[in-house]
Amino acid sequence: KGGFQYSEAFLKSLIRQVKPIQKGTEIISYFPLLPQAQWGHHWRVSYYIDATLKQNFEDYKLHQIVSSRMQKQALAQERLNYESAEHIVCRSRWAAASVVHDYQINPTKVHIIRPGSCLEESSVIEIGASPPNSIQPLRLCYVGMDWRRKRLPFLLEVADTLKQDGIDVEVIDLRTLRPMD
Repeated sequence: KGGFQYSEAFLKSLIRQVKPIQKGTEIISYFPLLPQAQWGHHWRVSYYIDATLKQNFEDYKLHQIVSSRMQKQALAQERLNYESAEHIVCRSRWAAASVVHDYQINPTKVHIIRPGSCLEESSVIEIGASPPNSIQPLRLCYVGMDWRRKRLPFLLEVADTLKQDGIDVEVIDLRTLRPMD
């Protein structure tokens, strides 16, 4: 069975590709297996997830292609990361319930923020806009090979709109860790 992407060897090779990050940096990771030994207490780490690994293994049937040993290792690492995280932001109540009940994470650390496609335009207009004050430049990251399916043109439009509003922004390609011009 597979599951190399959950292995310690893969995670170590993944984190070695990242440029050094200043201590005290706030990181919001989509990846629940961010190797903890690398960040310890040096960074403020939060997670933004659409599902837990437990949900992926059970509900999306990934347990059929990932060995039980690898599942157990990945679930233990995910729980440790959530315990040490500042926040776990979930895209749905379903994911939040899993974090709290399946991983026994304190509910005060778990928040739900639905993705933008689920927002009513009128509610966004009511919120208004305020420029960022501590994140300069604002970095938007592109992850993926299939730029059409991953909506890269939309991300670039967002960056252009933010620049027009005077916000310093750059789009980073996470495969190369370089700004996309």
